[in-house]
Amino acid sequence: MLGAMRDAERDLFAMVPHATRETPGTIGDWSPKDVLAHLGAWRAVEARRLEARASADRPSPDDPSLDEPIDESNAKLQARDRDLSWEAVVVAANASVDALIMAVDRSSTDVLCECDDGSVAGIGVNGVNHAVGHLPEIADLVAGGVRFDAFAREIEAVLRAGHVPPRDSGTILYNIACAQALSGALDDARRLLGAAFARRHDLADLATHDPDLAALGGELSSPA
Repeated sequence: MLGAMRDAERDLFAMVPHATRETPGTIGDWSPKDVLAHLGAWRAVEARRLEARASADRPSPDDPSLDEPIDESNAKLQARDRDLSWEAVVVAANASVDALIMAVDRSSTDVLCECDDGSVAGIGVNGVNHAVGHLPEIADLVAGGVRFDAFAREIEAVLRAGHVPPRDSGTILYNIACAQALSGALDDARRLLGAAFARRHDLADLATHDPDLAALGGELSSPA
């Protein structure tokens, strides 16, 4: 999944016009460079957390703490990387995928388990799930919907093989469904939601009031 994510990320960001790459306000308040730096920064954090967990070390003091509000963490990481060039951000983003893949490879099953706090070390939170949240924005910017759809199909195929725990695979499938619903691919969204609900029944209730799924209207109903 991380390899497929890296390929899709490279392809989509390579399509961003030079004149737009560092323009603030292109995607929300951010530039495309800010988004790529954001994705890479959190992957690197996740890799270091995984390595620390596997070796029973303390997390890096330079990284955001787990109990720090996410907006504060994002602001700190953005301020740290704000003055990097596009080329430096691309290098760092690629390196972060390598670091995360290596950390996953070196981790035991226990380290990569479904955790009681609901976090997923290296499998989804700051890896594939994070990319699913942001790559559609880049795809919309560069008319890259076909490329995002190919990425989504790759991830779905991996998850259907059954090697990722149901809680984690259900979450990723749900988030892809949201991206597809927002793009107007409602049949794909319906299919993915069915697969997600089969893995995580609690997501069916969340879906009834998720604005990302508003296009499905009254099709979604809260479970009894």
